[in-house]
Amino acid sequence: MGKVFTLPPRRRAGRGLVARLAAIALYPRSSALRRSFRNSAFAAQIDAGCGKALSDFLFLHAGAALIERMAGQDWLGVSARHRLAGLAEQRHARFVARYGERPFVARRRLYSEQVRHLPIGPAAAAAPEGAGRLCVVLHAYYLDTAEAILGKLRHLGRPFDLLVATPAQQVDAVAELCRRLLPGVPVQIVPARNRGRNFGPMLVEMAQEILGHDLLLHLHTKQSLRTGRVQAAWCNHILDHLVGSPEVVATILGAFAREPRLGLVGPFSFSDIPYWCHHWMSNAEAAERLFARLGVADYPRDGLLDFPAGGMFWARVEALRPLLAAGWDYEDFEPEPLPADGTLAHAIERGVTVVANAGGYLYGETDLETRTLRIGDSEKNVTAHFAATGDQIRTLFERADSVSLAFAGALFTPLAVHPQDVRAASAWLGTRAAAGSHGEALEHDLAAGVLKPREAVLALVRGLAAQGKHLLIVNDSGRDDAFVRAMLERQGLDGVFAQTLLPTPDGLVRPDGTLWQPVGEGVKGRYRHVHVGADPRTDLQYAANLGFQPMPAVDVATLADLRGALLPAAWRSRSHDWVDGVLLGPLVARIGNDPFGPSPASAFRFTNAREFGYCTLGPALAVLVTAPGTFADLPGMRRLRHRVEESDPAVPPVEGEAVAEIGGSLDRLLRLVLDPKDEDGVLAALREGAQDYVLDLVAAYGAPILAAPFDRNLAFATGRHWLTGRWEIPGEIRDLLEPERMPP
Repeated sequence: MGKVFTLPPRRRAGRGLVARLAAIALYPRSSALRRSFRNSAFAAQIDAGCGKALSDFLFLHAGAALIERMAGQDWLGVSARHRLAGLAEQRHARFVARYGERPFVARRRLYSEQVRHLPIGPAAAAAPEGAGRLCVVLHAYYLDTAEAILGKLRHLGRPFDLLVATPAQQVDAVAELCRRLLPGVPVQIVPARNRGRNFGPMLVEMAQEILGHDLLLHLHTKQSLRTGRVQAAWCNHILDHLVGSPEVVATILGAFAREPRLGLVGPFSFSDIPYWCHHWMSNAEAAERLFARLGVADYPRDGLLDFPAGGMFWARVEALRPLLAAGWDYEDFEPEPLPADGTLAHAIERGVTVVANAGGYLYGETDLETRTLRIGDSEKNVTAHFAATGDQIRTLFERADSVSLAFAGALFTPLAVHPQDVRAASAWLGTRAAAGSHGEALEHDLAAGVLKPREAVLALVRGLAAQGKHLLIVNDSGRDDAFVRAMLERQGLDGVFAQTLLPTPDGLVRPDGTLWQPVGEGVKGRYRHVHVGADPRTDLQYAANLGFQPMPAVDVATLADLRGALLPAAWRSRSHDWVDGVLLGPLVARIGNDPFGPSPASAFRFTNAREFGYCTLGPALAVLVTAPGTFADLPGMRRLRHRVEESDPAVPPVEGEAVAEIGGSLDRLLRLVLDPKDEDGVLAALREGAQDYVLDLVAAYGAPILAAPFDRNLAFATGRHWLTGRWEIPGEIRDLLEPERMPP
C-alpha cells in the first residue's frame, strides 16, 4: 500500500504565468516575497496588472480548496478576496446550467463553498438589525414544559409576537404564565383542538398571522420518547440549540439577516436519534400526499434528509409560504391516538426542509458541541454512527443468539445508483436482443450479473458462522430461493444460513411480525436477535419496532454520496436518467461498499493507484471506448477494446460524435495513461484500474451496454471531481500529477 498524502492545491493549478503567480502568492518561498505580498501597495499593483487574469483562472480551474485558501491569505490583499466573493454563486450557476436546478441536491461536497460555518460565541451576543418581524409559535400542551420554554424566550433580546395554541381548559393558566414571564410581549392564545400535534393548530389557526411576519420560531412542549428522563433530555437539547442563550439566538438571527438563501435552522440531532431516522421511514406515503397538495413534484425520495428532528425550528416565513398558505383544516390530520410514525404531522416534520429547498432556500443547523451554525448541510449523527460502529458490532454480536441479514442492500448491491436503473437497462438491452425466450434469459442473467457483494458484510457473516451463530437471510431480492442460494454459493456461503425468510407477496417486510415468526416468539422484546440491513424502513425501523436490534449497513448510494462521490443530480428524487445510474454504478459500488468503514467526515482515501484509476478514469474510459476521435487511436484504448471483445464479442462499433479533447488535467492524465512514454508501475496500475471499470460494466450488463447514450459531461465531471477535490490519494499519484510530469 502506497503512502497516502493530501493533494495540495498548487499541484492542481496547471501551467502558465497565471498559475505560477497563484502558486507564488500561496506558497512564497522566501521571507522577502512574503513581506512583498503583505504590502498593500504591492498587492494593488498585482491586482491592477493581472487581477482579472488571476480571477478568471480561478473561476475556470480552481478547486474549492484553492479558492478557500486564497480567500484566507493576508498577502493577497482585500482586492483578491473581493474578486473571490461571488465565485461560489458563479460556480453554482454553471453547475445549474449543466445539470438543472435541484436545490435539495446541491453538490455541497463538490462545491464545498456552499456549506458555511458561523461561530457561536460572545461576539454574536448583540441582536442584529435587519432580520425582520419575528413571530414565535408555541404549542403548549404540557404546562410544566411551557413554563420553561417561555422563560427561555427572554433570550431573544428583541421584540416579537407570541402565538400560543393550547387546550381550551388551559387558556387561563397559559395567559397567567405569559403575563408573569414575558410582561409586555404581545400574546394571542388560541384554544386549539388536539389534532395534528404541534403542526395542526399552527397551520389551521395561525397560518395567516404567521404570513404577516418575516421570521418564525416554532416550539412545542415535546414529550414523545419512551421514558421521562429521555423526554426531558431531548426537549432540553432542542431548546438549548434554538433559544438556549443570547449568543445562540443572535447567531441565528444574524445568519437570517446576512444570508438571504437561509430558509430554515434546526438543532443538531439528539444523540438518541440514529442516522437512519433522517429518512422518510414510514412517512413516504404521507409525504407523497403532502407534496402533491403543495405542488412539489420533484423531491428527494432516497438518501438522508436534512430536517429538524423533533419538529422545532427557526424559519424564514417566505421559505414555508407554500405550506402555510395551503388552506389546512383539522380534518386533514389524523385523530388521536396517533401511531409512532406515518402520519401527516410526521411527514410535515420531515417535509419542511423539502418545502424550503424547493423555493431555493438552504437548511442550517446549530451545533453547540462545535459552537457553530452550519449552513447548507446537517450532520445527521452520521459521524457518531461510524465512530461507534466497531464497538457496536463487537458488543451486539457477542450478545446475539441469532442474526438475520437482508440479501439486497446489505449482502449484495446492484451495480447502479438505484435498482430502477437496472430494470431500465434491462428493458433497453432487451429491445436490442431477440424477442422471446432469449429476452427472459437476458433478464435473469442481468439480475445475477449486476449484483456485487459487499465484502465487509460477507466477512462479518463468515465470522459469525465461525462463532456458531444462528444465521437467517431475508430474501428481499424479488427472486426465488434458488437464485439466492446460487448467489451465496458463488461467495462460498452455501449452507451457512439456517433459514430463508420471505417477505410478503408485494415484496415488503410487514411490521405485523409475519416475516419474523420463524425466529421465535421468545426473541421479541429482547436484544438477542440482531438484523443487519440497509433500508431504513423495512430493515431498521420495522426490526426495531418488533424489539430486535437493528444493525445498519448504509446503502451504497447514500454512503457514496456522504463520502463525496459525484452522483447524478436527480438521483435522490429517482428522476435521473437510467444511463447516468448505470454509468456511475461501478463507482458507487466501490466508494460505498464498506458500510463499517471510515466516517464520511474524514477525507475519502484512495489506497492505491489502481483504485484511483478505477474511480477517476474509469467513467471517462467507459464513454470513450466506442467513441471516434484521438483517444480511439491510442494504444491503451485499442488494447482495452481487445479485452472487452475477449469477454463479450458483441462490442458496439466505434461510431457517433468524435471526442478530440477533454481539456484540463483529466485529458492530460488520460493521454499519459493510454499512450505512456515509459511503462512505469504507476501508469500501468492507473490503466488497469480504469480498464477494470469498463470490464465490470461489461460483466454486469454485457458489451452492448457500451452503446448506451451515456452522458459524457457527467463522466468527465466525475474524473475532474476526484482530481480537484479534497481527497487523500497515493503519494505516487501526487508525484505523477506534477506539472513537469504531465504532457502539455
